[in-house]
Amino acid sequence: MPRKRRLFWIVSLISLFLAFPIFVWAGDWKSGALIDGKGKLFYSASPYKQLPPASTVKILTAMVVIDSLPLDKWIRISKMAASIEPSKVYLRAGEYYRVRDLLYALLMASANDAAVALAEAAAGTESRFARFMNKKAKRCGLHHSVFKNASGLPAKGQFSCAYDLARLMRIAVKYGLITDALGKKVYVFYSRTGRKIKVVNHNKLLWNKRWSFIRGKTGFTRSARQCFVGYFYRKAQLYTFAFLGGKTLWRNIKEIYFLSN
Repeated sequence: MPRKRRLFWIVSLISLFLAFPIFVWAGDWKSGALIDGKGKLFYSASPYKQLPPASTVKILTAMVVIDSLPLDKWIRISKMAASIEPSKVYLRAGEYYRVRDLLYALLMASANDAAVALAEAAAGTESRFARFMNKKAKRCGLHHSVFKNASGLPAKGQFSCAYDLARLMRIAVKYGLITDALGKKVYVFYSRTGRKIKVVNHNKLLWNKRWSFIRGKTGFTRSARQCFVGYFYRKAQLYTFAFLGGKTLWRNIKEIYFLSN
């Protein structure tokens, strides 16, 4: 191809790219929010849209439990807790476990049986515990959320939004057990009679050296789709984020991080 013609095509292609910007994928969530180190909303996409939050509510559950119960207290597993639907670690009715261990199961393996057991230990019933959750949520400045249970399983009238959850995470990182659990890959604990339970963190990014600095809580139900609430540090500044109603969990998490740059 003659040099002049080749130059013509190069110039034409450059002009075409300038005329039509390259599409950049920016997440498939229904509600998304990223709060920067100063506590300001750095990025948002329908941040106040009220949606099912799935297991992201377990961050709030853990906060209320830690505020209410001694971590070394042994609690008995009820038939109600043992019979809850998965995700679960298959606690058995009548067994006893420490609060601390059930919190790790709750936050790492998203154990619904642990959520119910902890709620019953803290408040007598899960519905009463939900009232404690809503009081805590109001104190934390969550004005677009209502919680009905400790697990995040579908419940009529239960909803949150990305902004509220990202705001909640800014407070949750002050709880040492929560941050430790969210950063731990594997945890082993025992019932009072010695039955061993091993839990593995649902956050698969912890096994990726490049992305293991991103910590958080996954959530999924068919109605809620993929959800996540998390945090990371960039230039020594804390960023917290959340998204609800996503389709591609891990890609969305990475996209949120790229949006902070």
